[in-house]
Amino acid sequence: MTIIPRQIKRIHVLKSALKLNDDSYRDMLSGYNASSCKSLDFAAAAELIVKMDSLLLRMRVDSSRPQTQKKFDELGDRPGMASPAQLRKIDIMWRNVSRQTDQKSRDHARDSFIDRICKIKKIEWLEPSHVKMVIKALEKMIKTEAIKSQHAQPETAIS
Repeated sequence: MTIIPRQIKRIHVLKSALKLNDDSYRDMLSGYNASSCKSLDFAAAAELIVKMDSLLLRMRVDSSRPQTQKKFDELGDRPGMASPAQLRKIDIMWRNVSRQTDQKSRDHARDSFIDRICKIKKIEWLEPSHVKMVIKALEKMIKTEAIKSQHAQPETAIS
């Protein structure tokens, strides 16, 4: 499965947002044995996007919060509830598949998705067993998108 145009665009947007110079960008791609994002397959591109999104989130969190606090850390260690790290992982995965353009809409769509999957209204209310269900559903969405993009691309004849 080849990379899709939406992934290429997202990678370039993230490269700009992260202010990566060409050497740093090429180093990041070399971890996937690629010299250009266009040579990545769909799964590698999705993984790179999650990685770059995570870096950007950390950059933004670091600049807007005290150095010791990350998104969802204010929830603390809650027995029987999903950890802040698990919630961050879901949030990052959702940003990778979401088509919403602003944070408020993306959060609302994420919570609606979580409600459909596990009948829980807010990400903050997830339990560890719910985390597995949500991550599995998000991974399925990524695979489904890959299959759709593969069928949408015209076959090339080999002579």
